[in-house]
Amino acid sequence: MDDTSADEIPETLVITLDPPIEVNKALFAELSLREPTLSQVRDAHMKLDDAGLPSIGAQREYELAFVAAVSGKPRIVVDALPVRVLREAVGYLESWVKAPLLDVADEIETRLTVELSPPLKGPSGGEVHELVLREPTGGEMRKAEDLLGKQSVPLPGPVRRYQARLIELVAGVSPLVVGQLPISKSKEAIRFLEGFERSAQATGTR
Repeated sequence: MDDTSADEIPETLVITLDPPIEVNKALFAELSLREPTLSQVRDAHMKLDDAGLPSIGAQREYELAFVAAVSGKPRIVVDALPVRVLREAVGYLESWVKAPLLDVADEIETRLTVELSPPLKGPSGGEVHELVLREPTGGEMRKAEDLLGKQSVPLPGPVRRYQARLIELVAGVSPLVVGQLPISKSKEAIRFLEGFERSAQATGTR
């Protein structure tokens, strides 16, 4: 599913488990997946980062943790998935992470409203229907960039934390809201926010 745009990815993927997996006398006959949220992607990537130089074992732990988080199935069930089912599930989830965004005009907009349907849950129980973004300030960029660490090439986990923090700061919403963002929406927000930096570099105004 690499290079598939988000519009082309099925909203859900249901994998039939044949034979079903039995755990503590309960039968699990299918695995249901959907677009992952920013927090689910971030937490899964942290499994790789925590291992330092990612090993084969760390990669497998990342896959198992990612599928368990999005499917909502107990980890013991996910651990029992046949490897081909696991690879199908991971391939679907990673297609959302890797999906290119649709082309936009070269002219950069000064504001972006990201529509959220269905709405996300706010910290006080209300609903958040949209994120309104603007050009970030240097101070906001600095606060978010503190989370990238000191590596010349930041690891995936810190990159996701940086992205979440930048959205929080500019949109003025809580970490709870940003963590629920579908990964395609977070990518849309980050492309907009980082577009100002790229525009400055391209015109030599940095």
